[in-house]
Amino acid sequence: MKIVLCVLLPTFAILASGSFTEDSNLWLQVDSLNEIYNDSEAFTSDELEVLFEHVADLALSYEFFMQFEDLRADAFDSDDFELCDGYAERALPLVNVFVLGDFNAIGVNVAAFYEKAEEPSEAYQFFMVAVGGFYIDGENLALGTAELPAWLVSEGSGFQASVDFDQAHEWMSFWLTIQPSLDGYFLEVAEETILGLENITK
Repeated sequence: MKIVLCVLLPTFAILASGSFTEDSNLWLQVDSLNEIYNDSEAFTSDELEVLFEHVADLALSYEFFMQFEDLRADAFDSDDFELCDGYAERALPLVNVFVLGDFNAIGVNVAAFYEKAEEPSEAYQFFMVAVGGFYIDGENLALGTAELPAWLVSEGSGFQASVDFDQAHEWMSFWLTIQPSLDGYFLEVAEETILGLENITK
């Protein structure tokens, strides 16, 4: 069994934090992206790709990461999670935030994008595979989702997981199958995910 260090949050140093102050510009962007999603019944494949890239850039940014570091620290200090939970709820439906004891798991809610993708578009193919998990940085095994991907099994810590090699090879075959049909940001994510899967199965 191979144990890997999986990154369920952006690759930033975890610093002592607290005394939350809302980054109003950041949350304006969060609200705007969620509003675009909620107000639109249908998206073209290109529109979903652009929205997905914006959400990934925002959700996995240092600024967003630090907002929830401060919220979590304040919540544990005061034993009151109402504000922290409220901001996690505000991030939905496009961003998942799970506030845990020793870390925050933050990532794109791929299922929300898959729900709006129309078959048999490029976006539909991409999100159909991405719901199993994806890497935004395959070299450093930085995940783009808050949940562990289908090929990793938790070892009791958010930072360690064991590799299910059968699942890893199966999901790599899925990514390799759709890779030739992708371009732009979808292709970038596919390439990073394939790299990550190659790294953990060596």
